[in-house]
Amino acid sequence: MSLQILNGARIWLCDAQGPRLSSGRDATDIIGDAYGADVAVIDLPAARLADEVFDLRTRLAGEFVQKFVNYGVALAI
Repeated sequence: MSLQILNGARIWLCDAQGPRLSSGRDATDIIGDAYGADVAVIDLPAARLADEVFDLRTRLAGEFVQKFVNYGVALAI
């Protein structure tokens, strides 16, 4: 993970390689990792998301994204 500043916005760039993410707990972990850097946006490669997240019947996408809404951090996939 790395921090980049783009047009004054602090963006946390997540590595494309790493564990697959699928739950609200996974989202909270990513947000927690970036918390100390006071970021506005977390950029998460789609390759990091588990396949189940893209199956809307599982509701995992909603749970995952809702964590970002709750913590006031924008998510870019």
